[in-house]
Parts: sequence; structure tokens; C-alpha cells
Amino acid sequence: MSDGTSKKIGELVEKNDEEIISVETKKFNSKPAKILKKFKRTSREFIKIKAGSMELTATPEHPLLVLRGGKPEWLKISELKKGEHVGMISNIKVSAQSPRFLDLLNHDTYVKDAKEIVKYLLIKSNLTQRRAAEVLNIRHKTLKSYCYNKAIPLHIMKNLAKLVNCDNEELSNLLIKKHFKSKYGNEIILPKVLDEKFAWFLGVFAAEGSIVNYIGKGKWKNVKYRKLKISSVDGRIISKLENILNGLGVKYWKGSQKGGFKGSKVSVRLEIANQVLADIINNLGVPSGAKSYTVNIGKVYSFPKNLVGAYLAGVFDGDGNLNTVTDSVRLSSRSKKLIEGCKNLLLRLNIHASIYPEGQSYTLGICRKSEIEKFLQQAPSIRFENRVVKYVRNTRPIINIGDVNFERVSSIKRIKTKHTIPVYNLSIECDENFICNGFVVHNCGRAGRPKYDTEGEAILLAKSSAEAKSLWERYIAGEAEPIYSKLGVERVLRIYILSLISSGYVKTRGELETFFMRTFFAKQYGDIASITGKIERIITELENYKFIIVGNKGEFISKEFMPAFQLTQDVELHATKLGERVSELYLDPVSANLILGLMTEDDTPIQSLMMICQCTEMYPLLSVKKKEYEDIEDELSKSDIEAPDVWDVEYEDFLSEFKTALLIREWTNESGEDVILEKYGVTPGELYNKTTNAEWLLYSASELAMLLGIKEIANNINKVRLQVKHGVKEELLKLVTLKGIGRARARKLFNAGIRTPIDIKKADEVVLAKLLGQKVAKAVKSAE
Repeated sequence: MSDGTSKKIGELVEKNDEEIISVETKKFNSKPAKILKKFKRTSREFIKIKAGSMELTATPEHPLLVLRGGKPEWLKISELKKGEHVGMISNIKVSAQSPRFLDLLNHDTYVKDAKEIVKYLLIKSNLTQRRAAEVLNIRHKTLKSYCYNKAIPLHIMKNLAKLVNCDNEELSNLLIKKHFKSKYGNEIILPKVLDEKFAWFLGVFAAEGSIVNYIGKGKWKNVKYRKLKISSVDGRIISKLENILNGLGVKYWKGSQKGGFKGSKVSVRLEIANQVLADIINNLGVPSGAKSYTVNIGKVYSFPKNLVGAYLAGVFDGDGNLNTVTDSVRLSSRSKKLIEGCKNLLLRLNIHASIYPEGQSYTLGICRKSEIEKFLQQAPSIRFENRVVKYVRNTRPIINIGDVNFERVSSIKRIKTKHTIPVYNLSIECDENFICNGFVVHNCGRAGRPKYDTEGEAILLAKSSAEAKSLWERYIAGEAEPIYSKLGVERVLRIYILSLISSGYVKTRGELETFFMRTFFAKQYGDIASITGKIERIITELENYKFIIVGNKGEFISKEFMPAFQLTQDVELHATKLGERVSELYLDPVSANLILGLMTEDDTPIQSLMMICQCTEMYPLLSVKKKEYEDIEDELSKSDIEAPDVWDVEYEDFLSEFKTALLIREWTNESGEDVILEKYGVTPGELYNKTTNAEWLLYSASELAMLLGIKEIANNINKVRLQVKHGVKEELLKLVTLKGIGRARARKLFNAGIRTPIDIKKADEVVLAKLLGQKVAKAVKSAE
């Protein structure tokens, strides 16, 4: 976005009308740009590329900025080759100014010693105290007390300022060096605007501090308050923190304890019970309570460059380190939002960094010598003060044009999804490009609307006669994009053949071959004999699986010889009950045969999940990283699943299948989406896709077992299916089947001793209301 923040393109298309960052294509400088139009459609084909530390997934026709022959040009992502250089933003220009503290304070903040300001505003309003009190909707006596130096709530001060058209800028000037406090809390003296010292303090706190919630006792019984806590083994950091707090007139407690690696150093801890300071920190992206996974950059995106540098210096002082082995400056955190935010902030300083996962954390690394030098200059971190980075080799040079770096493409992956997925596009003023995941992407459109227009009109604008000639050759005289039949995929062909036979649409082998000879697949494939061979092979496969019956086969003297009287005979094809059910379930026959061969009465839940993860419908599987081998093999040893030998070529695929099964089991163990994202790197959308496919395959498996009369197997598989559907352990299945009860509410009920629908009927409605809410409790209680 033009303010330095980032948003999902889907949210931008459907909800917001804001400026974004674009690249001016003459000098390739970044600039704010307005969105002219927004587009939404669906697609099943995507290409995923990786360059530097960033990834981008787009439809095949979407153009990216690439460097060819030393010149930038727009190229479809589908035409991109591994090793080519793709454009990535290196410097984000944001128009920013130092934020006023007044804009960061909550409305329930109080201003002390403000009688002169109150009197000044009253005089300026030309209203009597009584009339002003009426307008402000407060008692006259209360307003008089503010004129006699009683602390005034900030929201009343602001309302009073509005009466005389005094804006926040003027009010901030009046409130410089005033004391602010909460209703019961300690005071703080705030300057007009946030400065570099406070930006550094915020950065340190985002990385290393915490805000702990408390409830008062004794005189302050039931009063909620917060304490800010921060500790460090570096005396320089503690000293700077103390100087900042003293400058703000903030009281704090100081203590020490063992800290550092294995308690080898003394750690000094500061505790601050100041509610106004806690409000400001909250409003700048640091939440109260456990913040490891939720801390984010917040409003820091819109800070000026000097404050961005000070904030980053503070963050690196909190959790940064200098790796002398790899010659890199690094920052580690469990908060992916914080790490990604710091990467974007570094772009504000024209510094490029990489992100990579490390265990349950994320690491931001600045590796190039030139980038580290810029960082040390613009983000004066105490931790790296007087540190000299010694390089034993030259770092890879950056190909740079304006505000764009051209990074080498390290991987390209084509993706086909089972279901269509929404995709979005933007039309941008002037240069028609925008920044997505750091990549410079061009607006991508089509001529005509699918399902509505039979033809469309597109206009190409050229800047020169040479460019006009190039556009003519590429788009007018050039070849149209090829279209390929999906029947070329054997899995799809198997499903279609079984469907045609089970539905009775074709009844003989001749009718089946005639049907396919008339398809676009046959026209495109061209080799009729090869198509016939494919069909014959699949018919034999389906017969071996006992999904179809091939009649009138006759007797062969040998595989190469067929009696002459049979050459003119057609062969009847009939689907078995099992084959009909496989077709109705839209299963790949190979997957159905695999399920039938693997399911047993003694299967544990993980074995059932492993069974379906071997089906092609669960692809793509989760890849196994080298550092995960030990943990996954440890889990494997705890299961009763027999694994191939480590030297078998199937071993890698087997581990991927098992890791995918562990992911589904993690979901049934009631782990949250954030935990699964951290542990497996699977986004909520990907998790939904995997669990939906798993539920469908488990349903199919239970249906096949019922058809074969194996009720015990069907029941066991169906139980696992319900766990996958609702994301719960077995103990909650009786509760989640009730309307309005999901996994979270079911767990609350279970932990409260309410474990069956009968328990709900017997439970007190007041107790239920506390657990579920009044409306849901009433509905569940009255349900039949």
C-alpha cells in the first residue's frame, strides 16, 4: 500500500479503495498510484516461482517484469525460465510524517494541570461555562472543576477544542509537556510527536518486551491494569531504556537475575506500571498478553525514514545478532508478521533482506556487504555498535535499475487445483503495474467476459514504431496460445471411462472407442492406435480391479493371435456394483483399488489417514525437509505403519505421505490454524483443501466398506471422517453433531463436564449461557 502497509489482494478488491505502490516504467522508481478498476475470476491453473526469499503464485498468463538482454521487459510467468532475473521492489517511497502522541492516546486518558488550556478554549468559544457544559453534555460543576485544575478526560478536551475549530495539530501544541494518566494509573510526560528515542524503545519492546495483564487487590480490588516488562543482559540497552523512561517522567522498578546463555550473565529487568504508556504501545502493534506470534509492525509503516531506522535498530537490539560464520546480520522471532514487516521496513531504507524458517521461528537475514553497511548506517543499533563485519569473499552483485532489483528465479512449479480458486487483478493508473509479494507484476486482462461475451476488444498502446512492430508480431501475427485436453491425463481418462460404462452411456468397447474418436482429445492427440491402446489398457485395469465385467471375450490361442470369427465381434462392457459406486464417488479407480486393498479392521486412525494420503486425490503432498527427518521418523516408529527401507526409491514419497497424514491428525487433535501454520507451513486455505479432500476420501472408503458388507471397518473409518470434518478428538464427536456447536464450544462444554446431548438437557441454562452465550445455549437446550 502507499502508506507502507500490506494487504491481501482479495481484501483490496472486495473491500477497500486505497492507493498502492506502483513502478514508473521510465526510470523504474516506486510511487503511489490509484486503483482504477478491480477484477475477480476463478482459475485452476497456477505457476509458483521463487526468487530471493520471496514466492509468488499467479495464473500462467500474468506478466512479470524481467531482465532480458540487459533490458527490462514484461513477460508472462508461464514463459519464465529458471535462472532468469525477475524484478523485485528494492525501495518503497512513502510520504510520511512523525505521528503525534495525541493520536495514539485512548479516549479515556486524562490530562493533568490543564486548567489554563480549558480556560483558553472556553474564552475562545465565547460560551459561558454553563452553556459550554450543556454543549459538551457534562455537568456545570464538573466543567468548573476542570477550570480549577482537576484532571480532564482527553475526549472532553477534544470535544471542547472542536467547539472553537481547534484541530489536533493545534491541540498537540497546547498539550506539549503536559502530564497524562489513566483513571487510576501513574503519570507520563509526552512531547508533541514521537521521536527517534521512542521509536527505538518501541522496537526493543516489540522484540523483547511484554505487557502482562493484572487484576488489583486490596484498595484496588478488581481494577484491571497492565505492567510493561523488559530485560536485557546488555547494560548499554538498559541504560538507554532508563534514560528514555526518565525523560518521559515514568516511574519504573529495576531488578536483576541470571540471564544469557545458560545463565552465564546478569540480566537486568525493568517493570513499568503505566497504563498510558501501555495504551500507546498497544496502539503501535504490540498486544498485551502472550505476543510471540501476534506482535506486528502496526503504524510503524507510516513513520518517516529516520524513525523507521530507529525502530529497526531497537528490534535488532532486542532479538538481533551478528553471525560471523555467514557474515550476516540476523533477526529471529516467532511472529511471522513482525519478520515480514521488518523486511518491508528495510525496503523503506533501500535494504534487501531474506526470510527463512528456523524451527518454530522465522529469521530475517541481511547478507550482502553493501546492504549491511547501509543497515549499520541507517539503523544505529547498540548491539552492533563499533562492530566490523569482515568478509572473506565478495557477495553476489545486485542487478539494479531505479527502485527495482532483479533477482534470479530459483524455482518454478506448475500447480493444478482440483477446484477453481478465486483470483484477482487490478487496473492501475498510468503504468498499470503493482507490487505483489515484493514482485513487480503487470495488470493482466482478457478481451471479453467469460460466459457473457462471445467476443472482446483489446487495445495495445505502443510508445514507438519499433514497439508497435513487436506488439503486432507477438499479439496479432503471433500464434494463439495452445489449449490442451485434460483427457491426456491418464487419471482423468480412467475416471471418464468408468463413468461412461457405469452410466450405460456406452455398452460396448466399440461404442467407447467411437465416443473418444469424436473428442477434442483424439483430434489433438492424433495417434488413433495409441489412443485405442490407452483405452484397452484402462479397460483391462478396471476389469482386474473388478469394477467392470468384459463380456464375450472368447478364448485366445495366444496373446498375439485372435480367432478370425472374433475380429468382427464387439465386446460388451458392464459395471459391477462396486464399479458403479466408485464412479458415483468420483474416485480415481486406482485410488479406490488402493483403499480396498489397504483397509483392515485393526486400522488405527493414523493408519486410516495414511491410507488416503497414498491416493492421488491428496496431491500435492507435504515435502519433508532434512531437519524434519528425525522428528517424522520418530513419529513413524510410534505408529504401527510399516515403512519401506531407507534406500528404497519410494522412501521419500512415503515420508511425504506420512507427514501429510500427521498434518490431518494435528487438525483432529484440535490444534489451531496458527499452530499448524508454524509447525507445517500450511496456510488456512491449504489446510481447508487438505481436510476437505481427506474427509471426502474417508467417506468414500466407508461407503466402499459398507458395500462390501464390512460394517466394522466402515464404522471405524466414518469415526475418523467425522473427526477430520469437525477437527476434534473422538471424545467430542457427540457434541459437535449438535447444531451451533463447533470444536471450540464443544471443548468448553466437555471441560465443564457436559459431554453428551443428555448432559446438555440436564444442564442449567445459566451455566450453558456462560459457556456458549445466551442465544446458542437457548437453541441447544430447546433442540429436539
